Amino acid sequence: MQMLELVCRYMERHEPSNPAPLFIRRAQRLIQMNFVEIVKDLMPDSLGQLEKLAGEFEKT
Repeated sequence: MQMLELVCRYMERHEPSNPAPLFIRRAQRLIQMNFVEIVKDLMPDSLGQLEKLAGEFEKT
């Protein structure tokens, strides 16, 4: 996580038009999540399909 933060800061400072910091920040958030939370974040409309494949899961 610390290395991601350093890379992100570098990119923000030296390459301000590069979209990499946006993706790095998102990756930092996703690292903390479990699979279902990641699916909710990235593809909220696909939760129904995931439920059909995996069975019911707790909705938070």
